[in-house]
Amino acid sequence: MREIKRIFMPILACLLLCTAALTVSAARTTKVVTLTNGSVRVQLLSDTLVRVEEKNDKGFEDRTTLVAAGRDEFAGVRAVTRTEGDFFIAETETYIVRLDRTKTSAADAVVVTDKSGKTLWTYSMSLAQTVPTGGFYSKLPEPGETPLLYALYDYPRVIPAEHGAAYAGSTDAYSDWERNDATDLYLFLSGGSASQLRADFVALTGRTQVSNI
Repeated sequence: MREIKRIFMPILACLLLCTAALTVSAARTTKVVTLTNGSVRVQLLSDTLVRVEEKNDKGFEDRTTLVAAGRDEFAGVRAVTRTEGDFFIAETETYIVRLDRTKTSAADAVVVTDKSGKTLWTYSMSLAQTVPTGGFYSKLPEPGETPLLYALYDYPRVIPAEHGAAYAGSTDAYSDWERNDATDLYLFLSGGSASQLRADFVALTGRTQVSNI
């Protein structure tokens, strides 16, 4: 009996360690991490890009939009998620997102901090322009004035026509492009890097369709 224990105990210990390692590895797999409280959805698209969206009467928007034409190209991020009290939390190697399960975006349901706990973004900070926040017609900050975090509204939120811009045979003045507005922001955690901000901005906005006429 002692001989059996001597042989199998190290094997059992090894299996337990492997299982623990696989569990941690699974939590750290690169993917688009999503937090939602039913009315607000947060998507961690990369190490430097986070989407915060409020649901409207049509639900959350998963389709490509005119502003976020390249959104689906982002592979995600390695993050660990957990629940603490009223908060859903996602923690990456560079930032932490906290989503209050009881609040709306206007009530600052989402708080983004750095690893030390310093607040980088809340919705009210965008409203007050404490965090530089632009929209469809806004210019990016000058390279020398690149903030730690830049926020971009997807507004007006326009869904491109299924058949392309001004497709042949269309009788609709807008070529079936659909407008579906809601609070929908993209947070660029550039860390003050002008090149990082522009790389992520170009990747998100992507290549939009143009008319072939």
